[in-house]
Amino acid sequence: MRYAMVYSVSIEIQASFQKVTQRFLDLDQQKNWQENLLSHETVEGVRGMAGSVNKLRYQMGKRIIDMRETILSINPETTMSATYEAKGVCNQVDNRFIAVHDALTEWHVTNEFYCKGMAQIMAIFTPWLFKKETLRYMNLFKEFVEKNP
Repeated sequence: MRYAMVYSVSIEIQASFQKVTQRFLDLDQQKNWQENLLSHETVEGVRGMAGSVNKLRYQMGKRIIDMRETILSINPETTMSATYEAKGVCNQVDNRFIAVHDALTEWHVTNEFYCKGMAQIMAIFTPWLFKKETLRYMNLFKEFVEKNP
């Protein structure tokens, strides 16, 4: 039996919509704001396009986590949806960007987790940890965009 958990979070980024979306979609920039990312390798399809499959490798403490990313849909103007699969976890992430005005962009993220095993136990008893981690990465991205013209 798998456990499902869905939540949404949002932040505001003090930067133009164009700058935010360009930085978000630039895969070469991911290491600048995803502090635990070791590598990002396209294994199927065209890099950064819908249908592409990527192998992501993260260092989480002393553990190495390999994750499979499948880009489900991408509209550089507003949205990007992908699934992320690792041992015991499958996560669909829907990213949506909205231009508030010339120098302010809202970033909305909806996560849908399906967990089993130890990840299921964590999701049941500490669901706030998942949301906290999502917000941490969102704020790292925000800081990266706002501090790099």
